Amino acid sequence: MLEGYPGHLSSECRTCIIKNQYCNSHPTIDKSFQELMTVKNQEYYERLFEPYPDVVTLDEFRAMLGGINEKTARKILHGKHIKYFFIRNTYRIPKVWVIEYVLSDHYAQYRQELKAQV
Repeated sequence: MLEGYPGHLSSECRTCIIKNQYCNSHPTIDKSFQELMTVKNQEYYERLFEPYPDVVTLDEFRAMLGGINEKTARKILHGKHIKYFFIRNTYRIPKVWVIEYVLSDHYAQYRQELKAQV
C-alpha cells in the first residue's frame, strides 16, 4: 500500500502514482505526490551537499554538479539559471541556491542532453 494515500484508489491510479504520472481521476493526489517528491529530493541534495560550505565558490559549484567544465559553469551562471554573487572577482553561490538549481527544469533538461552525448 502507498503511504499517505487513501485505500480506495483504483489499480490504474496506483500505477500512475508509482510511475509519477498525472492522474486524471485524482488530480489533488497527483499534486500532493509531486510536492512530496520535491521535498524528498530537496532533503536528498541537502544531505549530498552537506560537506560543502554554506556559500560555495565556482570550483565547488562545478564539483557539486559532477565536475562540469568551468566554461559550462559560467554559462549556467551568466544565463541566469542560478542566482549568485560576484565579490572581489570571485563567484559566490549559496548552497541553497545550488539545490534550487539542481531541482529546476533547466538542470533536468541539461542532464538529459548530457546523457544523449555520452
